[in-house]
Amino acid sequence: MKSESQIYRKRDKIVLIILLCLLCIHCNTRHSDESYRVSYLKGLRKMFALFPKELLMHFPAKGDSLTTIAGRKTPISLLPERIGYSYVLAVSVIKKGNWEPFKSIIMESAIQNLKYNDSCNLFVYPFYKIKTDPMEIFNSEEYFTKDTQLHSSAKNYGRTFASKCPNPSLPVPCLTVLFDELDKVTLEQDFELYIIEAKQGEYLDSESLSSGLGMPPEWKNGYTRGVALDNKNQKAIYWLIIW
Repeated sequence: MKSESQIYRKRDKIVLIILLCLLCIHCNTRHSDESYRVSYLKGLRKMFALFPKELLMHFPAKGDSLTTIAGRKTPISLLPERIGYSYVLAVSVIKKGNWEPFKSIIMESAIQNLKYNDSCNLFVYPFYKIKTDPMEIFNSEEYFTKDTQLHSSAKNYGRTFASKCPNPSLPVPCLTVLFDELDKVTLEQDFELYIIEAKQGEYLDSESLSSGLGMPPEWKNGYTRGVALDNKNQKAIYWLIIW
């Protein structure tokens, strides 16, 4: 029969083993988090290198607060009707207590602010669906058979929008389309959009420029950049869209 001291020693060994296991898990998790953050920042830098640096100045300088990053420089010349855009999106969760000061800075930087569901928001190709894997687009015969439908959607959008809204907003991204397709975050329709800058013109190489079909003539090509704020969940979505 084991003595009481032997039982206690065995119990202490078991407790020590459990603690060591928990410590290892914790260390591995911290190491994993750090590795993820490093690779995340590398990916961010690579993506940023594809776009004019001055158009990304409103994105966070550090990646610590970012929870989602998505984007692509799209070879639009390969797409039906040359309809599409290149983009960078990043989601940041703002720390508790910092929301109001953060929001004030964004408001001061904005040249226009809108509710996401305002009826006269000029969305950049809201009928156009982004696919996560670009090769899925370029290798799909089915996708290329939709030229007529895409052409019709673009013309209808442009015609309907022009008649409905003689004084539209500056261009903004259709974030619900982008994020629904990418399945990164759940967007609500009552987001506030703060446009930092929007300009007409060609800001990428010719292979990445849209035909402008469906957009107002003055916005055939251009870019829009800004921040969408989710007041309920205290999230910020930074965007750059070039078409």
